[in-house]
Formats: sequence, C-alpha cells, structure tokens
Amino acid sequence: MSLKKGALSKIREKIRKKPDYAKLIGKYHKQIQSHPEDTEPYLLRAEVYMTIKDYPSAIKDYTQVLKLKPDLAEAYCNRGGAYGRLGEFEKSLTDYAEAIRLDPQNAAYFHFRAYTQYVAGDYHPALRDYSQALRINPLLAISHAGRGDCYFAMENYPKAIEEFSQALKLADQYSETNDERDRKAQAILIQRGFAYSRTKDTVRANDDFSRVIKINPKRIDAWGSRGMNHLYRGEFDKAKADFNKCIELDPTDFLGYFNRGNALFYNHQFREAIPDFTKTIELNPNDQQAILNRGNCWRELGENEKALADYALAISINEEYVNAHLNQGSVLLRIEKYDEAIQSFNKVIELDSENKGAYSNRSIAYEAKEEYEQALADATKAISLDPSYMQAYHNRGSIYLKQEEYAKAYSEFSKAIELSENPGAYHWRAEAAVKQQKYENAIRDWTLSGFRYFRHRMFEQAQKAFKLAYETMDEQELITEEGLLAALMIFTSSRDPEVESIFAILQQEDLDKLHDLILIKYLELVREYLWDPTQVSESVERLENLKDEIKASKNLETRKKAYYLILGIVMRQKLLQKRK
Repeated sequence: MSLKKGALSKIREKIRKKPDYAKLIGKYHKQIQSHPEDTEPYLLRAEVYMTIKDYPSAIKDYTQVLKLKPDLAEAYCNRGGAYGRLGEFEKSLTDYAEAIRLDPQNAAYFHFRAYTQYVAGDYHPALRDYSQALRINPLLAISHAGRGDCYFAMENYPKAIEEFSQALKLADQYSETNDERDRKAQAILIQRGFAYSRTKDTVRANDDFSRVIKINPKRIDAWGSRGMNHLYRGEFDKAKADFNKCIELDPTDFLGYFNRGNALFYNHQFREAIPDFTKTIELNPNDQQAILNRGNCWRELGENEKALADYALAISINEEYVNAHLNQGSVLLRIEKYDEAIQSFNKVIELDSENKGAYSNRSIAYEAKEEYEQALADATKAISLDPSYMQAYHNRGSIYLKQEEYAKAYSEFSKAIELSENPGAYHWRAEAAVKQQKYENAIRDWTLSGFRYFRHRMFEQAQKAFKLAYETMDEQELITEEGLLAALMIFTSSRDPEVESIFAILQQEDLDKLHDLILIKYLELVREYLWDPTQVSESVERLENLKDEIKASKNLETRKKAYYLILGIVMRQKLLQKRK
C-alpha cells in the first residue's frame, strides 16, 4: 500500500505543533502490526524519528519501506538524509544517487545531495548539484543559499554574497506570506552578514544582523552575530550590549558569557572579563578556549601563577592545545624560568613544526641563557617560516648587539622597523648606532621611538626615549632637528620652575639669528609629528616676533640651548592640551 496523497504533509504539520512523540510512535507501531505490508505507517513513523533525531530508528523504517517498495525514490532520499545526519556520508550519497536515478527531474534530490557534499567538505561537487537543482527549478531560493554556503567555505566571499542576495530576492518574491518570507530570510541574512564581515564591509553586515533581530528579537544567534561584528569593529560597548541580550534570552548560553568576556578583554578590562570566562567554564567545563582566555587575563594583570594554573588546566583537557603551551612558555619566559619556557616551546614545535611564535620565543629564552648560536638559529627559523615576521628580526638584532656585531644588529633592527614601526626596534637600533658612533642616527631613532610611544599613550617610555636623544645631542655637541624636537617634547612635561629657568637663559645671552633653513626643517618635523597644522602656523608667528630679540653670538652651546628652549616655551601649552 502506498503513501496516501498529502499524508506526509499532514504529519509534518502535526510534528511542527510539538505533539506527544511517544504517542505518535505508538500509534504508527500499532498500524504496522495491523498492516505490516503497508509502507505509509513506516514512513510516518520514520518522519517522527527524524524529528526527534533518532536517526538509526528512522533508517530501519526507511529500509523496511524499500524492502516493500524498492522503487520509492523518496524513501532513498530520506534515508540518505538520516545517514548524512549520522556522518555516514558514503551511504548517504549512495542513497541520493539512487533517488536521482529513479527521479532525475526532482530538484530536491540534487539539493539534498549537494548539502551532504557540502557538510562533507566536497564543495565543488556540491556546487554542481546545487546548480543542477536550479536548472530544474530556477526559483529554488534554498539552493542559491546552498551555493552561497559553498562559496563562503571556499573563502570566495563576493560570490557568496551574490548567491545569498539572490536567495533573499527569490524568498521575497515567491513567498506566499510575510511570515514565510521572514522565516526563509533569517538564516540567509545571518550568513550574508558573515560574508560581508569577511570582506570588511561591517556596515552591511551590521544591517543584515539587525534586520534578523527586527524580524525575530528572540533569535540569540542574531544578537551574537551582531555582537561579534561590533567586536570586530572595535565597538566594545555595543558588543557587550548585544552579548548581554544573548545572556538575557538564555542565561545558560555559555557563548554569550564567552563573547562578552572577549569584548571586555579587548577593551583592556581584564579583571572584569574574568567572571565571564569563569561562568563559561562553569557552564561548559571542558571549554579550553575559555580557560586559556582567563589565563590571558591573569597574564595581563601580572598574576603569573594564576595564569600558569589556567594554562596547565587547559593542557590537562587537551595535551595538544598549542596555544596553551605557547602562552605558558611566554609567562615562564617573563618570570625568567628559561629552561621551563624552552620545554613549553619545544612542545609547541613538536605539535606544530611551523609555529613561528614558538621559535621566536624560544630564541629569546636561549638569548637570556647566553646560548647565542641556538638563539640565532631559532630566530632565523622563524624568519624562514614568515619573512615578514618583525619580532624575529628584532630578536636577531638583540643577539647581534650582545655579540658586539653592531653593524649586523643595526641591519636587523632596520628590517624590523621596515616591517612594523615598533618603538622598541627604534630604541635598540639607536643603541647599535651609538656603538658605531653614528650619533645623529641614534638621536633620530630615539626621537622616533619616543613619538611612537607617545602616540600609544606610553608617556613614561616616551620621555625616556626623548631624554636619551637630548642627552646624546648635548654630549656630542650636535644640533639636529630630531634632537631639538626631542628636547621640545621633554619641556612639554616640565614643571613651571624649569620653564622659568628657560626665560633666565634668554635674558642672560644675546642670541644669533635662527637659520631659516633649520627653522623650516624643524617646523616640518613639528607638522609631521604633531599632526595639527594650526599649532605650526601659530608657532611660526610667535617665533617671528622673537627674532628681534635674538642677537649674534659665537657661543654654539648658548645658541643651541636657546634654539630648543625657545621652541619648548612656544609649543609647551599646545602640546599639553594635545596630551589631555
């Protein structure tokens, strides 16, 4: 006996209303006992088993149907779906192939086979089947969405966006009701939002996630996705608000706590992030990433023993967790347990032989132990893995500096600066320059180092760098634009009595006229580093008014001091305002 027309649709409608599944199964079991040759109760019971995710039982029922009716394409298709849910892709694809052989014009069979291939990671065959489904039925929005999923997995995000957009267009045009349209659109919008975010079009991504939230305010994955988009954009407060909503909708949603912890972490709120990672671990005890992240918070707070405890816990859950070993080694390196740090980095390399960070960090540990040959070998290995890895060049420069190979050290720090204008690299290149008596180069590098620290609001380090530049200029009796700029920056943080001493020097000496060329170059540097042209124009005007007071003087030291002290006075208030 075949399945009555519309029977399967009716049972699906009943299932959507969440009936008593055990009662339904019992009902169809009785029908099977009464009519063991009738395929309909087997198919209906299998549909219930699929709904409650009892896939082995569904497979048994579909198999019995096929014994009774070997040419029923729908039974092959449905059994293929059950095999796919169990991850038995070969059996699943075999069943779909048979369904297609029996009914080659059924677009759904091609679509379902494509989905199984997609889940199995076979994206090109999946694309072919999705395309065939669309040739049979060009209005099949879900197959466009499937192609979008494939392109997304293949990292072809523009094509993915194109397919998701077409799917949305079809869903909008051919849905019978607004509810049907919105139901179809939600998952596609989320996927398109992800694709937009991968192309760094975070505005459109945000629009898609917000649209889903408007359709269904209780959809947690939409709030979470928008929160992640805010996180990607550095909008930490907005991200936190969206993750708060995830937690409000489901207080047991460990991802909500985990993501909110990340938002706090990236906003440098390390202590505030710890309770969220702790709650994540409470809800999901084997969440190694949450344990690692909590350890990272402790590390940033300088609580090294707590950080090490969390890294050890993460490793106890997963002995092959590379990042836990790597971070463990970094903390051991910080507290000068170099041999233990080397063991951690050895483990990382054992697990991931191309981990540049492990080689670079192990290089630092060997350098600290004065094992320079091994340190150089590791730094060089890191560079071979990634020729653009700034830290490894910095490491080699540091090693050469200790080996008194100053020209090599200078070259390595130059390469590090070329790749990333790190203030530390400028500082150490200056040290290498001093060792080679290249004082003007050293003055310039310390000044550049100071400004990079300054722009990262690391004022103490900036002042140390400026002081080194100024002291070197003073000791070597040099006048350089960069050194004068460093002196200027020192005086921006001077106290009032020190400023008054500047006026005293001006009153005691007649000063030579400032050389126009030096003044122009100096003001160009001010323009470059202070990034506010209005300050420069005002300074030019005020300096012009001071020129009449500057008289000839053959005392180079007096002229030099007057030069940077005058500019220090002129710019002091403006710079202090800028720092505020």
